[in-house]
Amino acid sequence: MTVSKASAPATNRGAENARSVLEHLTSCIDWVQVTVMEYTLKDICEKLLRIPMAIMQKDEGKGIKGYSACLKFGDIRVLENSGNKPHYQVLMSGQGCRQYENFLEGRKATWFDFFKDVVKYASNVTRLDLAIDDRRTYFDIKTIIQKTKKGECVGRLRKGREHGGIELASGESLGSTIVFGSLESECYIVFYEKHYERVEKLGLTGEKAQEMLSTSWNRYELRFRQAKAVAIVHELIKQPDVGKVALGTLSYYMRFAVRNKNDATRSRWKTWRPWEVFMRDVGRIKLVVEPKIKDFTQLLSWLEKATAPSLWVVDQIGQIMGEDLVRELIDRAKINEKHHQMVEDYSKQYQTFREEGKFSVAK
Repeated sequence: MTVSKASAPATNRGAENARSVLEHLTSCIDWVQVTVMEYTLKDICEKLLRIPMAIMQKDEGKGIKGYSACLKFGDIRVLENSGNKPHYQVLMSGQGCRQYENFLEGRKATWFDFFKDVVKYASNVTRLDLAIDDRRTYFDIKTIIQKTKKGECVGRLRKGREHGGIELASGESLGSTIVFGSLESECYIVFYEKHYERVEKLGLTGEKAQEMLSTSWNRYELRFRQAKAVAIVHELIKQPDVGKVALGTLSYYMRFAVRNKNDATRSRWKTWRPWEVFMRDVGRIKLVVEPKIKDFTQLLSWLEKATAPSLWVVDQIGQIMGEDLVRELIDRAKINEKHHQMVEDYSKQYQTFREEGKFSVAK
């Protein structure tokens, strides 16, 4: 059984120069969830995901409604429904998507190649998220919230809700979020201040937190479910242009306007200039692929930037003393299961791609 085709939102094919590259406005695949009914667990790993089953591990994590944890590689998960007719969910969160991009890069493939396999092997696309990262910030999220409250968001979405946080000790904002549409619908859109989310997620404080918050970074997420997700997959296969898909979706669902007190018909109100400029550029965004091996390359990068100079000093002093002080530090290190798992994960993945001559450690 394969995914059936549904209607996608109309796209604006008159977008300005879709091949242009905007460094400050990019997109990524940020969530993938598909249902597989007719294929075995081995088929899912090696034909759909194209990850050797030998490097998958038992998933000890929590399941989701109707599905229990089964296999995983990092945050790339395969969940099982062991009912009368066993079937599976492939689930990749944002971090899982970044990890999966390493496998795509290893076989010189793209997300669009993966979507072709989805159509072939999956029975349904349960969820697909497309995220747009705006590092210039065409507008302030708080302004978007204010305009929405004033009825200046014109379009097909009927409901919205605002989220935000406040630091009680200082009264400072912890970031603003607004959701357009119902969380139960087949498409809803989320705008939020990504740099605040990163500070919280990374646990940054003091100068590092202030440094992050001094940057500009909005995120706009287009979250598709069921028939809409299926439609978007088919659209991306037919025309692998994320900019046009994002532009078409936003154009179809929403527009920010300038209130005209003399005209009660909102559809005739003039488009708000910042939104107009933003929409012009959305049609030109590129899909960014940032493959990461879970933990290892992050660790390597951290060592290089934060620790390597100190290790050099220790090594130089050790040579003067005639001792291997770096080795002694390693021998005294407290190694736990997480560290052993990191070595095992990377070793299996490296060996798999090394045999095919497609993989090496990024410097």
